[in-house]
Amino acid sequence: MRAVMMSGCMILAMMAPALAVDLPFPDGTYVTDPALCALSPQERVAQHGDMVGAMVLNVKGEAIDNGYESFCRVTRVRESSNDIRADLACSSEGEQFPVAWQLTRHDQTSFTIAGRTYRRCS
Repeated sequence: MRAVMMSGCMILAMMAPALAVDLPFPDGTYVTDPALCALSPQERVAQHGDMVGAMVLNVKGEAIDNGYESFCRVTRVRESSNDIRADLACSSEGEQFPVAWQLTRHDQTSFTIAGRTYRRCS
């Protein structure tokens, strides 16, 4: 529930959560460098610090995290051939914000976002 001020009157509004949808990729850990697959999440952070957030994506249905401090829910996916656009509701360090991704699918287990190619660990 959220309080909204309208025309000087306080109105309590029920905020319905957006429906979540899955990305069109199998669940798993996707990395920019295959060497990251052999490391535990703790080892990844120890070696790469907060940069690991740009190197790892953990996908589980509609839930995605970067192996560090960002957690997202996919709320909308639009596909056109290998072009995929996804809207996410994310949170990091106590802040909530929307994110729009434009992905290029290479195959069923790899894609590129913002110039970074992610491949699924086996």
